[in-house]
Amino acid sequence: MSQKRIFRIATRKSALALWQANTVKQLLENLGLQVELNLVVTTGDKMQRGALADISLDDPNLPAHLKTGKGLFVKEVQEEILAGRADLAVHSMKDLPVETTAGLRVVAVLPRANPSDVMVFSPSLLASLKALLGNNPLQNSAIEVIAALRKLNWKNSAPVGTTSARRQSFLRHTFKELELPLSVLRGNVDTRLGRVAADEFSFIMLARAGIDRLGLHNPTTTLTLPVTLSLPAPAQGIVAIECREDDNLLRAQLSTLNSFEASFAAAFERTTLWLTGGNCHTALAAHQNGNQLNSWATANSHYSEFTHTLNEIEQKKWQKISENSDHAEVFQSLLQSDIAEKIHTHLVETGYEKMMTLRAPKSAQ
Repeated sequence: MSQKRIFRIATRKSALALWQANTVKQLLENLGLQVELNLVVTTGDKMQRGALADISLDDPNLPAHLKTGKGLFVKEVQEEILAGRADLAVHSMKDLPVETTAGLRVVAVLPRANPSDVMVFSPSLLASLKALLGNNPLQNSAIEVIAALRKLNWKNSAPVGTTSARRQSFLRHTFKELELPLSVLRGNVDTRLGRVAADEFSFIMLARAGIDRLGLHNPTTTLTLPVTLSLPAPAQGIVAIECREDDNLLRAQLSTLNSFEASFAAAFERTTLWLTGGNCHTALAAHQNGNQLNSWATANSHYSEFTHTLNEIEQKKWQKISENSDHAEVFQSLLQSDIAEKIHTHLVETGYEKMMTLRAPKSAQ
């Protein structure tokens, strides 16, 4: 009798990565598969100082998208799969480079969690907000809380922490005349929350999905920002599952986990990311809301935004494609579609090319 195959998930050791890996592990075990975790330490885990965009590996054999930025958290995980020491990986899709690594394929995505950004406040800052807004300051609207924050003196305050160029741009725009003491904040979700709770930071910004998944959301210290106020990163709140392209048995099993709504949303939003070059040096937001895609970007004092609306025929067409295709196929089909051409036109007409080198849609290459 042949031995039953054991499927191995390559994963980082952070609490959030393990939550995601164990979630997929349970889903696959529910299908009758045997699954184990393969723990990996990545270059990004080892390099905890400075912004990811400022780090670049000097390795001529590495694809460019794995040498810098968020690729530093992906490189070793993908190497485990390609070497056969693991069979699949689970990623926060907003942190997965938009470029495809040869031999691998994102087959499925899980249903989207809350895509919003949050502000998490220190005890000291909450005390200041209570003086302005009452004993439960975060029960007020986000607009009211931000208005109160604008009344405070930030000259000698603890820093405001975030790793994201997009969130830093949001804060600079929202508090433009106040010159917030912004600081790069690296580390796992629980580490960041611990540092703001210890008053090392006035407040920090991060994704709501991560704190929800870890059961760390505290409404008395956390303000959730509406997506209309702080537009999320492409695919924020979506978990992606990646495996070897030639592993047809696993691909068939993973396809049963795929959320076609989340798959199209991720592909729609990441089409903008791909067309704008897909790097972490430019602050870029893109989010699907119903039949609309909203996006903004800023760099070197330039700011641009656009909205693209799908008509009813397009919505029905792409719903059918998403229901009958894995995620990689949906994404590649979008990149070659007239929708990508229309988004590219928006990018040109609204001035994105002043900030970045735009790529032509694949249909035009």
